[in-house]
Amino acid sequence: MKYARADYWRAYAITFLTNERIIVASENVKRISEYQKLADAHGDEAVRLSRETCPGGTMLMDKLWICPP
Repeated sequence: MKYARADYWRAYAITFLTNERIIVASENVKRISEYQKLADAHGDEAVRLSRETCPGGTMLMDKLWICPP
């Protein structure tokens, strides 16, 4: 996983903590346009990080699901 989408706080925390090895675009507050462009350009591989279950998703840890693009 290199590209993802998530809520604002998860998006920027994960991107920062991974030193941009994982680029996570924010779904609600669009602050860094470069992250949005990269996630859009890789839409077929950009997963969604969710706090709730999702169809076909995988639970990574409590309150964190990886949902297919």
